[in-house]
Amino acid sequence: MRKIMLKAVRLAIVALFLSSCVPADRTDPGAEASSASSFPFLPEAGQPATFAEAFEVVDTLVLEGGVASNADFVFARFDGRRFTVAAPKTRQVSVYAPDGSLVADRGGFAEPISARRSRDGLLVVADMSRRLIFMAEGAATEPEAVAIAVVPFDALDLGGHRYLVTGLPRRPASAGKRPPHLHVWNATSKTIEHSFFSPPRLAHLDDVAGSGEWASAAVRGDTIWAVSQFSDSIFIFATDGSRIGAVPLPLAAQAKPEMPNDATNAPWSVDAVHLLAGGEVVVQLGDKTAMDDPQETRYLVIAGPDGAAQTVLAGTSVLRVVADDILYFEDLSGTEAGRWVAARLREIP
Repeated sequence: MRKIMLKAVRLAIVALFLSSCVPADRTDPGAEASSASSFPFLPEAGQPATFAEAFEVVDTLVLEGGVASNADFVFARFDGRRFTVAAPKTRQVSVYAPDGSLVADRGGFAEPISARRSRDGLLVVADMSRRLIFMAEGAATEPEAVAIAVVPFDALDLGGHRYLVTGLPRRPASAGKRPPHLHVWNATSKTIEHSFFSPPRLAHLDDVAGSGEWASAAVRGDTIWAVSQFSDSIFIFATDGSRIGAVPLPLAAQAKPEMPNDATNAPWSVDAVHLLAGGEVVVQLGDKTAMDDPQETRYLVIAGPDGAAQTVLAGTSVLRVVADDILYFEDLSGTEAGRWVAARLREIP
């Protein structure tokens, strides 16, 4: 049963990755706006913003070695000083300076899917082999690998030797129950203090959602913003797991009748939730119903600090990482591996 659950998790992440790596023939990470009707799960009224309307391109970045090209299955983070890139495919974790030069590179992991800096300066690697790995950058000391009772996707330092871990339990949930996706893990006792956020059952996926879906979270102060792969909302929690509220994403209430009840054919897939330095909330989604037109398969939802005043941006490429108030989009032109386009959000009325 465990093997079946792990396979479901990996399939969900592979599906997410495949939906992200859509070929394109442009260097601009944003396409021209399309009408809302091009996105069956957007509201009918109004027009999505264009990339130029929403963003100002401020720089380009080429990562040394091209590890973060769209040909690789990678996940990037920014720790305030440097970029970290985890690559499950090559089993490596790399650290880059703000100019894209390689600072450190380490292999030998099983399935590293996230690498973040802890408050005490260590790199914390979430490895899907059910381990959190703590390592000093460039040090000769051996990393400390700690077994954890979930398949981790990410680990965010909450302070006080506590981490918010996104992931699924080792054992599948009992019949009729949905597994929690967020866990507060104590690094001192090496145990999970409490778990929460069991994504709601969605009519268009019936029993599929929640069985092996992706989850993402971002933390600001003592507040957690979370989404799951098939979320129809952004969910807000306190660090004790109590739910504060939810912000609906601009999706139609029901899926098209012809959409199959299958996780790999879900009508949309949520990549991640990000928080900008100015307080804005950014969520990237893929519209699976538009796969015949690659320039219309991805869009951003940009909301104010309270989740209100949402703006929809159509036709973006993959949002790799957010660094303060700068968003780094993958350049899918194919002209240079590991090239990101850096953009800053404009004031949108």
